[in-house]
Order: sequence, then structure tokens, then C-alpha cells
Amino acid sequence: MPFDESTLPAHLTEIVSNFEDWTYRAIEAQCVADNVSSPVFHYTPQQGLEGILRTEAIRLTHLGDLAKLGDKQEFLYACNLARDALQSSYNDADAGLSREETLPLYAQKCFADGTLSMLGEITPTLGPFEFYSASFCRHGNDDFLWREYAANGAGFVLTLSPVLFADPPGSAAHGVMDKIFRVGMRYDRETAISLMKTAVQQVVAAIGGAELPADGTLATTFFHAMSVRLLNYVIRIASSFKKPCYSPEQEMRLLLLNETKILAPLSINRDSRGRRFIQYDFVLSLRSPGMLQEIAIGPRAPADAEDHVAQLLRDHGYPMGSDGKPLTPIRRAAKPIS
Repeated sequence: MPFDESTLPAHLTEIVSNFEDWTYRAIEAQCVADNVSSPVFHYTPQQGLEGILRTEAIRLTHLGDLAKLGDKQEFLYACNLARDALQSSYNDADAGLSREETLPLYAQKCFADGTLSMLGEITPTLGPFEFYSASFCRHGNDDFLWREYAANGAGFVLTLSPVLFADPPGSAAHGVMDKIFRVGMRYDRETAISLMKTAVQQVVAAIGGAELPADGTLATTFFHAMSVRLLNYVIRIASSFKKPCYSPEQEMRLLLLNETKILAPLSINRDSRGRRFIQYDFVLSLRSPGMLQEIAIGPRAPADAEDHVAQLLRDHGYPMGSDGKPLTPIRRAAKPIS
């Protein structure tokens, strides 16, 4: 059924607005750790390096198209923690109703049940949202990362200035691509559980204290509005947590999250493996001095890789010294891949 929030009475609209404001503040508090203040590293095979240097951009790949099952399930990890919190709230309300039937407990049970149903429809491949991401990390010479993301040591690592990940100028008109999250991935399960529980407790308290209308349609519309705000929070928080076993990656991610209908016109591109992607242009030109700080060549890259990289930089207009050599340092990683 359609839900028209404009029909809600003023006191319920205020509750929805207050909870939405709370979610924004809670998300903003988490975003403090997402500020990029030091160089970050991007591991890539040769094809990726060539594309980045040519376009001065990076591809955000559709989360549902990533080859590894684990990639698709990363997002579901923290969503499942939110599901646990909602299920616990439902069970508490159900147990309370078995002792005494009260309107707040009935509202809590209805809300939890409806939100659980909505949450079950949101995955990297289903639901009203699309997810695109590109990964970076804070380690520039890691065995695991060389193996997994840089052609088993035959690829490259780009060292990128944090300036490339700055917000666009405040005076600029912001479009869809300016609403990309910089996400510093977290690996603390207890923190993720706490954040999900706190949000559920917050919304349940708000609903429990509300004067609900006798009109069932209005009450359901109110519950739906609160569910949407909670799920927006859950999705944003879920996108920043991974299982503790992934903590060595120290990943930083660019995440584009929006409704399918908004992103559909942008996601018409597919790579050689059929994966949907959206091109992300850095805030500043990658050719600007100091933006591309170094290119490391994998220990297993071909012997002529240094010459190839230098020629790519030359061909695509990157800064050159008076001797005709690239100003961007190029070096071969000395660390062997175990």
C-alpha cells in the first residue's frame, strides 16, 4: 500500500522529524573517523592502472556484481546485527503482551515486525537501493593485499594524496556524485552491535511515547515513516563495518548509495566481465602536482614494468621533470609475496 506522510498529524510528523535528526547526528558522529588526512593506497592490476591514469578517475563497481561471495555478504554482516536487535525488540514486546496488553507494547511489536520485513528485502542485489563502491587502504605494502587485489603481486599500488578525497567546495552545486560517502571501515563487532541496539531503542522509545491515532492507516503510515528512517541509518552504519578477520586490510571505501531510480541513468557502463560501474572523478585532477604521490610495482610484475609505467605517465600528460622523466616516483616493491 502507498504511504503518504503528508497525511500524518503534526505531533507524529514532529516525532518522525526528531528521530530523523537523531539518525543524522549519530551518523555524523561516526563520520569523524572517515576523514582522510594521510595518503591512501589503491591496489590494482595493470588494466586498472592504465584506466585510472588515462581517465584520472576510478570505477565504483556495483556491489551486487562483485565476483566474490564474501564481497556481497560484507554489507549483510552488520544488517544482520540490526536484524538481531529488531528481533529482540519484537520478542520483548511479544513477551510483555502475554502478561499485559498495552498499546505501547502492541505498537512496538507491529513496528518491529514491519521493519524486519522491510529489512529482509534490502540486499546488494534486491530492494530500492543501489550500492557502488571502490576500495582503498592504509597499508601500501601488504602481502595479502598484493595477492588479492594486485594480480598476485604482478600489479601496482598507487599512493594517493588525501586531498583527492576532500569534500567539493561548499559553493559548488552538489549532484548525485557529490553524495558519495568516504567510509573508514571498522572491524569491532561489539561497537556495531551497540550502534544497532541504540538506534532500535531510540525509535521504540519514540513510538512508545507517541499518541497514536485511532485511524489504522495513519498509524501504519507513522510506523512506516519511522521504519524508513531507521533503515536509512542501518544501511549507512552497515556499510562501514566488516568482520574482525578483515581488520588487517584497514580499508577506506568510497560508497555511492542511492535509490535505483536515481542511479539507473548513471549505471549503463559494464566492464569486460559484465560488472556495472559508475565512473568517479576525483575532486582535483590526478595530474596535479602531489596528487599521485607514488606508483609501486609488484614484485612479480614484468621486468619492463617501470618503463611501461613511465611511458603511461608521459603519454597521459602527468608532470615531467626537465630530464623528461616522470615527477611521480616509480619503484618496485622489494617485499616478496609469500
